[in-house]
Amino acid sequence: MAIYRLERKSISRVKGHNLVAAIAYRAGLELTDPNPLNPEATTYDYSKKSDVALTEIILPDELAAQMNGEGITLTLPEIANLVEKGETTLRGKMKMGAKLANEYVLAGSHELSLEENIKDFQEFAKQQAEEQGVITMVFVHDPKQGDDIYETGGDLTRKDERNIHAHIVLLSRQVELRNGKLSLGKKCDSDASNDERVRPVVPQNLVGEPDPVTGKPIQQGRGLCSNSEWLKGVRESWANIQNKSLARHNLALVTHKSYEELGIDFKPGHHRGKIGKNSYLGEKNESNYNGNRKQSKYAADCQADISEQRISDSKQRINSHEQRTIEIDRIIASRAGATDPFADAIRRSRAARESAVISCDQGSEAFDRAADDTIAAVRRLAGISSQGIKQRESELAKHAQYAENTKINLIRKILKRRKEENQIRLSWGESADDLEHAHKFDPRQLEILNAFANKYQLDKSRSEPYEAAEERQWNLVNNDDFFQDNIEVFDLVRDPKLEREKYNARKLSDSCQSVLSINSDVGYGEQSRGLDEPNNKLVMGNNIPRPKF
Repeated sequence: MAIYRLERKSISRVKGHNLVAAIAYRAGLELTDPNPLNPEATTYDYSKKSDVALTEIILPDELAAQMNGEGITLTLPEIANLVEKGETTLRGKMKMGAKLANEYVLAGSHELSLEENIKDFQEFAKQQAEEQGVITMVFVHDPKQGDDIYETGGDLTRKDERNIHAHIVLLSRQVELRNGKLSLGKKCDSDASNDERVRPVVPQNLVGEPDPVTGKPIQQGRGLCSNSEWLKGVRESWANIQNKSLARHNLALVTHKSYEELGIDFKPGHHRGKIGKNSYLGEKNESNYNGNRKQSKYAADCQADISEQRISDSKQRINSHEQRTIEIDRIIASRAGATDPFADAIRRSRAARESAVISCDQGSEAFDRAADDTIAAVRRLAGISSQGIKQRESELAKHAQYAENTKINLIRKILKRRKEENQIRLSWGESADDLEHAHKFDPRQLEILNAFANKYQLDKSRSEPYEAAEERQWNLVNNDDFFQDNIEVFDLVRDPKLEREKYNARKLSDSCQSVLSINSDVGYGEQSRGLDEPNNKLVMGNNIPRPKF
């Protein structure tokens, strides 16, 4: 199964990096740094690295056209030397804090061929080269092509042939062609400060003038989004490129979103790099994997139980509506012969109820079909057969921990109720009728949860230590009566959409019942007495008595 990985790194002198050494390693070459200003300039030999499947230089279209017009070409050593010698001060000294380049480490898909992976890496690199206007280098490493003895130390047991990946190296500065020579230009957009990125672009004649609001000199900006939003877009673009190739082979797609963004209570793994499987990180990843697997199995079991309960609830609602319909028909039939100013209202009420019952029946049937499909899919996913479900009764002890995790998750969801991803923001145009936001809490539900949290002091006060708040919350988790006494609140937390549907159904039922109550209160034998009363409930118009609603 393909994985998603996009890691952004910096190649910087502050970290002791050298661009000549970085390129030599990624290309599997022997390169020499000829920079006379660098007292530590030396030769870097990585020629024994044999897993390099591709080395390529990608130029932005505008620079490529200018260089072709001048008949200029570039090699990897020339690019490295251009940057190393160019990052100097006006006094001719090395900039010890200079950032030389940016690097993206991309994981390929081992299910795809080498050619397909290379095509995806090239598409991403070209996209970034054009967006930033910088020279970009692509280095593809494929364990099937050879060994990286500098990574594994010659230990072939640490070699994973699925680990095809690419190093996309982008210069941090744009390159300009002046008088037939290449030189470093301004910093690319990705390396500009966040303030400079988000500041608007102003006419050049206003730069340096005092701002009429703050009084400070006006600075030129780039009119772009923030750095964090930009990086999210870069991560998404690589996921889209990778998914296009996976979709052609009907393979499972990847996502650039984190577990938290997806609403999954999993612990992420950590990239080991050169560290072995038996290291601390390896053991931690194994622990996280086992915990995530148990959480997935528990979620599957819970989903099956919830689906079965929903089917039962749906059948009960259908039976209830059928009984109400029969009762309404009986009442209407018993009053059919009487002359009553409310007869028209009764007929309209009956038609509305019949329409609601039909709609409810259709919805219930659709829900039953969907629930059956869900149970079948969940059972296939979790490997549960009908015989296995019966045997689960003997495994209650094993799932006690899962039950405790569920309680913790419910409490956490209440504590996070005010977060943007958990509440419907009416001021942003979000609505409970929109399927994208139906899983969030509406204002009525938030009011219930706020009152509930205040009643049991779930929220931490400003002056309260974290330990005291956690102890109070943990005591509630271990209190079974607390969950039993507040089952309706936790049903709301577990599924806000279902609770909202039940609430709206009760409102509709109460509204229809109020019409029948009015009919019963007036009485058919009391019509003349009602018309004689000064404060009667009938409105006279055109000499025809009509019910007032």
